[in-house]
Amino acid sequence: MFLSALLFSVLPPWRSACADPILFLSTQLTPIAEAATMRQVILRDFPQSVDFEPSDRAVYNARVLEVVSHPGGIVVLGGVQEDFLELYRAGALATVDAIGPELSGRIFLPGLDGHRKLGTDHTYFVPWMQATYLMAANKIALHYLPKGADLNRLTYDELKEWAARMYRAIGKGKLGFPVGPKGLMHRFLQGYLSPSFTGSMTDGFGSPAAASMWQYLRELWEYVAPSSLILNRMDEALLNGEVWVAWDHTARLLEAFKKQPDTFIAFPAPVGPRGRGVISVLAGLGVPKGSSSAEGGKLLEYLTRPSVQVKTMESVGFLPVVEIGENAQLSKGLSALVRATFQQLSSPDAILSSVPLRAADAGRSFDLAYVVAFSRIVLRKMDAQAVLERQQRILRELDTNVRPADSP
Repeated sequence: MFLSALLFSVLPPWRSACADPILFLSTQLTPIAEAATMRQVILRDFPQSVDFEPSDRAVYNARVLEVVSHPGGIVVLGGVQEDFLELYRAGALATVDAIGPELSGRIFLPGLDGHRKLGTDHTYFVPWMQATYLMAANKIALHYLPKGADLNRLTYDELKEWAARMYRAIGKGKLGFPVGPKGLMHRFLQGYLSPSFTGSMTDGFGSPAAASMWQYLRELWEYVAPSSLILNRMDEALLNGEVWVAWDHTARLLEAFKKQPDTFIAFPAPVGPRGRGVISVLAGLGVPKGSSSAEGGKLLEYLTRPSVQVKTMESVGFLPVVEIGENAQLSKGLSALVRATFQQLSSPDAILSSVPLRAADAGRSFDLAYVVAFSRIVLRKMDAQAVLERQQRILRELDTNVRPADSP
């Protein structure tokens, strides 16, 4: 008894004295419901014990550095490209070159290979799942769609007219965006609206085209549901009828399509003067230095199996990174999200962006520049050009502080 207690006390907190479970640290699937689904559904058939610990990036980085400082055990990392880039720069990331043979039967979707090497000659993460952000609507809203408008080719001007028609008919805004403290409105501004009006996520931030974009959003906001300012996700608002048309991350629309697949439709984001701004989010799997990559490779192999990729889609709404085959059985609601996603990503006028590859502090400052501009220009109706000039200086300082040596 005393010996067991002594052994446990000297082991790092993520190790077990009587077994070797895999510690799975992740910046993805952090909501309580998604984390529970990961443990109880997605990992259920994996033959080894897995301790899934999702967290925000600050906690995640601290845990990874703790693992690196206490070598041993089996640790797997889950995150987006930005997470892996930051760990690589910190010298905490091991390569997964040796895991390649374990995945020899996988057919990864085109366009994913270039990301996982982080600009080096080695592979640092394996694609795990991907997602994007889509529009969704209650079919009731289609009665107010402008004449001649095509959902697959909807323009931002048509979206505004659509929102205005619903507002005039119902007497309140029925268009929704996730502007709450944990919402993803900044991604809409960065990767959807800005490229659609200016052609880029960052170039031309203070340009006349950008000023026109903010003026458009100020006008659109007259028809947006006021509750958007406190909403973190749109599936609940769609289900309770608070909004009829919404934009959000595919995983945050999933519940609406799972519970009422015949009520809702999914469609691509609108098109602006310069094209259709779209963000594609790629999450991957890797291992930290000091961990057993060979043992961790078993979990990487499992999570990239086509059957598990389908289970991941069905349960948390993230899309596959491998060919899943024609015989895959998808629910009606999920099929709608998958179809709209591929329509959006394959659109000839799509302007694709990724979540910015910046360190945590710089990433928060980058997001804040857009959030502050939104708050001041759209909500407080301050002078757009003055606000943009100040926020553009902040963005330039961020770019100046990213030294060439920081890049892989």
